[in-house]
Amino acid sequence: MIPILEFSDDLEQHLNGKVDASYLREKYRNSGNSDISLIMCSVEHFLSDSDIRSKDIRYRKMQEDEMIKLILCLRSGKLGDARLISFLHKSNAI
Repeated sequence: MIPILEFSDDLEQHLNGKVDASYLREKYRNSGNSDISLIMCSVEHFLSDSDIRSKDIRYRKMQEDEMIKLILCLRSGKLGDARLISFLHKSNAI
C-alpha cells in the first residue's frame, strides 16, 4: 500500500513539472490505499485540464492553488478537507 505522504510528494512533483500525468495515473490506479483512490478521482480533473489551464490564467491559478491545498491537507493528515477539493472550483478546504 502506498502511503499518503508519498502521494503528496508525487503531486508536488507533478505541479512542479517533474513527473507527468501518465506517471501519476499508472502509479495510483491501483494504489491499495482507499483514501488515495477517492482523492485520485478529483485529481483526475486536474490532470485532464492541462489544456484549459494553458489558455485560461484564472482557471490555472485556481487549480494550482487547489493542488497546493490538497498537498497541504495530505501532509497534515486532513483527509476530510482533502476530499473537499474537486479542482472544478475554489474549495473551502483548510
